[in-house]
Amino acid sequence: MEFVNELSGNFVVYYLGVYSYIADITGELERTSRLGILDGTDYISTMFGTYISGPIFESLGYYAVFGGSLAAALLAVLYMTVIVKVSKTSHQLQVRSSQK
Repeated sequence: MEFVNELSGNFVVYYLGVYSYIADITGELERTSRLGILDGTDYISTMFGTYISGPIFESLGYYAVFGGSLAAALLAVLYMTVIVKVSKTSHQLQVRSSQK
């Protein structure tokens, strides 16, 4: 399964998408602080996941660890599709590119 992740870009594509979206929806004055919050949240959540996975594995096994990871990924996809809005409409992008 890791091979499939590597073929699709894995974390490079993740960070490219996240940083691009934050850069797109924020103004120049607040962009640095938003990217800092994003990086901090990313590192803290990674540390927390690594810390909590050991006790979950010892008490419930592999299925609980990977099932929890799957559930978090599915919740993230649901959040992106329902809550996160497209930052620019296709009309706005066409107007921007025609002005150049």
